[in-house]
Amino acid sequence: MVGTSSNLSPNENLWDKLKIVTRGYYSEKDAAKCVKEMLEAAKYLHENDIVHRDLKPENLLYENNSDDARLKIADFGLSKIISGDVTMQTVCGTPGYCAPEIMTGSQYTSAVDMWSIGVMTFILLCGYEPFYDDNEQQMFKKILKADYEFDPQWWSEVSENAKDLIGRLLVLDPSSCGAGRSVAAYHPFDYLGMCTYFLFLCDT
Repeated sequence: MVGTSSNLSPNENLWDKLKIVTRGYYSEKDAAKCVKEMLEAAKYLHENDIVHRDLKPENLLYENNSDDARLKIADFGLSKIISGDVTMQTVCGTPGYCAPEIMTGSQYTSAVDMWSIGVMTFILLCGYEPFYDDNEQQMFKKILKADYEFDPQWWSEVSENAKDLIGRLLVLDPSSCGAGRSVAAYHPFDYLGMCTYFLFLCDT
């Protein structure tokens, strides 16, 4: 399981690992391992009433440089401890990884972390951000509409299960019936050559 760390580390982060991968993106098997660890970590945080609010590759550190090193979540400077049905409204986080409800100043829940994991899952599988635009305002518009696409040039060999998981995480309404980020679901995704299931409910 992913650990948590409040200390900066000289070890590689998720971006560092991605840069040294020959193709510039992970194989689906390797990406699945990372996503599984991210979801497990988010689940642990949310079950303990902690919302990170700034999940991004730079804040996911490997504990060492070995191939089987665990991921650790770092930089809790924007995290929030909540209890019960308390919602948040502070605009914070990193552009490109923020959930739409944060950007609009709406009330939001721990489901915002799941959106960020959806963005990182997308990046791991293709090597580029889902909402990237040279014009920051255009990028914001894309985020607010969840306007992204699976370009066949990069996504033709990625499984439909992986794409479906991204679609369930990058959904505008975090509480929408059946597909929302805050709906309990086990999702199939090819992992180490077999079908496994990811629990991506972290918002209670």
